Amino acid sequence: MVDVRAVSLRAMYAATVPRNGYATHRWDKYPAKMIPEMARFAIERVSDAGDLVVDPFCGCGTVQVEGSLLGRPTLGIDVNPIAVLLARAKSARFDAGRLRRHATEAIEGARRNRHAEAPPSCWVDYWFTRATLGKLRALASTIESRERISVKYRDLLRACLAVAVRRCSRADPRSPKPFISARARSTRVGRHFDPFAHFVEVVEELCVAGGDLQKRMASPPGTVTIQGDARHMDVYVDPSVDAFVTSPPYLSAQDYFRSTKLELAILGSISGDEVRLLGSRILGSGRGRRPRVDWDCVGWCPAAVSRLSSKDPRAAADVNSYLVGIRDVLRGMHALLRPGGMVCMVVGNSTLRGESLSVHRWVVRIGSAVGFSLFDHVVDRIRDRRIPPSRSHGTIIENEHLLFFKKGT
Repeated sequence: MVDVRAVSLRAMYAATVPRNGYATHRWDKYPAKMIPEMARFAIERVSDAGDLVVDPFCGCGTVQVEGSLLGRPTLGIDVNPIAVLLARAKSARFDAGRLRRHATEAIEGARRNRHAEAPPSCWVDYWFTRATLGKLRALASTIESRERISVKYRDLLRACLAVAVRRCSRADPRSPKPFISARARSTRVGRHFDPFAHFVEVVEELCVAGGDLQKRMASPPGTVTIQGDARHMDVYVDPSVDAFVTSPPYLSAQDYFRSTKLELAILGSISGDEVRLLGSRILGSGRGRRPRVDWDCVGWCPAAVSRLSSKDPRAAADVNSYLVGIRDVLRGMHALLRPGGMVCMVVGNSTLRGESLSVHRWVVRIGSAVGFSLFDHVVDRIRDRRIPPSRSHGTIIENEHLLFFKKGT
């Protein structure tokens, strides 16, 4: 039995981690980010300098940025293409002057591009004025069609455009999902936001933040980010990983594709139906086709599933689907980890249909079933970090559990 330790990660790193942000951590507003202190604590706990650290749910790249600062080569995987773009941009080494020149040339090209192809669905029009949307389309088209630009700098421009998109929309910038609040209705609806000006602003912010990141790195260890499904990470990762540090999506807590649907539409020209289809691929989203009940997984939480089944069979099926996904991820980690390698998985408990779900206990049981040994359990209180714990659909997450596993030798 491992004792549970309660900590305040913000307090622990108060002397070394600036509260107002550093490096590229605050450049974007990707939803449900891992805080830098948590990533740093976990990386230091499970790896040494030079070790390869993999995050199969990398999101916008917090683990990759902290890994780079701590001298660890990192590999990030995420199913959301917007997350991949942001993670690459935030962990990249680049020439700021060159990026600024490419941005200026992209804007000049967009001013000449009066006939950029419209997205295949008019639902995007709801979120922007006609003038704003026209400039966004022209800028996206110009970035994609520009010649004599490397893949790296094209991705940097696309990431900057992704960050600028929400700033130009009618949506309330405080909400992780596109949402027109009463405040946004009075201050943003009908107002034209110039995408060119916001794009230049975002590029400049990345140049400053990226410069700070590079100053803090003694020698860049190298980082790679790829788009893929964590449940099939063996397709992308060789079986020689030193450590995993990751935070899977919490059970029914966040639909990351819906949160980035405006960015996806502008950059990828996808329809609302395609956004919903992509959302079904996210672990824990509660969307898409449910697999058949896996009784091995249900056996880790029979009472909870039984109670949920009597209230809402769909919610019970969501729990089953989530546990199947977590099991597949932990199995993949165990297969790819070197003997003696370690894992930190960050999870949060949930509440569905009034039922309190002890997700962290289930993950410990699953980890043990696939061959891991739990050697540490740390709890960080979300309220101590001034992050709103409530979710609009009733899920309450007050603590985050850092579960540390080790593979046998």
